Amino acid sequence: MSGDTVDPERVADELRAFESSLTRLEEVVATLEKGGVTLQRSLELFEEGMALLARLQGVLQLAEARIEELVRNAEGNLATQPLEAAR
Repeated sequence: MSGDTVDPERVADELRAFESSLTRLEEVVATLEKGGVTLQRSLELFEEGMALLARLQGVLQLAEARIEELVRNAEGNLATQPLEAAR
């Protein structure tokens, strides 16, 4: 582990921003699925949705890279491993 301390306020801000982006993406998808908007507006919404999707995927990739579980290896030493490998 890097020894970095976690700032609870920053984590809360990042979570709110992620949730806000996800909510907006859901709204965009619902609007596009419902139809009734002009082609121009559909293209604008599609572009916005793709940008939101890219941002959300980036956040998830960073989170996945940071998630590690502390484990003891065969020699009894503390080590880290990816979360999926710990399951």
